[in-house]
Amino acid sequence: MKWIVNALFVLAASVSVNCLADWTLNAEHSQLHVVSVKNAAMAEVHQFTKLDGKVDAKGQVSVLIDLASIETQIPIRNERMQTMLFDTANFAMAKISTKVDVAKVNALKLGESMAMVLPCVVQLHGKEKTLEVAVSVVALAQGQLQVASIKPVVLALADFELIQGAQALQDIAKLNSIAVQVPVMFNLRFAKAN
Repeated sequence: MKWIVNALFVLAASVSVNCLADWTLNAEHSQLHVVSVKNAAMAEVHQFTKLDGKVDAKGQVSVLIDLASIETQIPIRNERMQTMLFDTANFAMAKISTKVDVAKVNALKLGESMAMVLPCVVQLHGKEKTLEVAVSVVALAQGQLQVASIKPVVLALADFELIQGAQALQDIAKLNSIAVQVPVMFNLRFAKAN
């Protein structure tokens, strides 16, 4: 009888450890895009190419964005956004933090999805703002998760003291205007750690 109890204990422990395993961001299969609008008419999509992140066993989510990895398809514009807008010499990273219900995520079967609204803390340019973000979570093969924005998240540059940087970009590019409300979309892949 004792060996049965021990076996059940070991089995329960192994299941619990598996359910509580961390997930790490698979940067190669993750994307984060921002849309800029200039002269009130021309929209352009840009991407951050270097992302890092994880979800821990308690559901704490952390995603780091390397601001120097902004890719606009124009090298001089990349450089200007790094130095004049983001000031990457002093503020190299942006960070997004939130918490998910791990039990609900672990309950997803392969191919199943669920929608949720998460209060996400955005830290950017030395400032912090909490935004409500609607996401879809899909369970993929091999314990992976796909987490994507259901609708664009709109960042107000004023919340992060980026208006002056946007004005500098506008002046140097001789534009009539640059929108100060910036839509952000993301599609992130997380893999369960071994």
